Amino acid sequence: MAQNNQSDATVNVSVKVAADGGAYTFTYSDPSGLFDSEGNFDFRKPGAKGKPVTIKFSIDNSSVAGIKFQKQGPNAFWIALKSEVGDNGCPTGPYVGSQFHGFRTEPDQRTLTVLDHNNDGKPYRYALRFDLNGDLVMHDPDGNNGEGG
Repeated sequence: MAQNNQSDATVNVSVKVAADGGAYTFTYSDPSGLFDSEGNFDFRKPGAKGKPVTIKFSIDNSSVAGIKFQKQGPNAFWIALKSEVGDNGCPTGPYVGSQFHGFRTEPDQRTLTVLDHNNDGKPYRYALRFDLNGDLVMHDPDGNNGEGG
């Protein structure tokens, strides 16, 4: 497993979840520019390329009341190779592999941390999985890993 050190990248991503007539909208904010507003990430860009990345997702305070990440980190962040789920598919279960690890949801379930070795150069589809008063709410953007440096 990668150890956090000075050469690792940390990306702090705020996720706003809003109710929209029985559905939900998701807006992502990331000062580093590695995530777009739809949650798609590109770690091939400077700032992440060739480095392990620590991703810290936080639920924006203006989100729908009661929304939180699934209690267990591996259940809050599912990810799979895009080739395994297709362009419009969603991961169907917790991650199995060695590229991503350290899935951790904080006790208040408002922050989720994931570690990415970011060295395989492959496209992924991930799903953030939330709990809203006992109901499952999901969003499934795309991600591109950089190649090792």
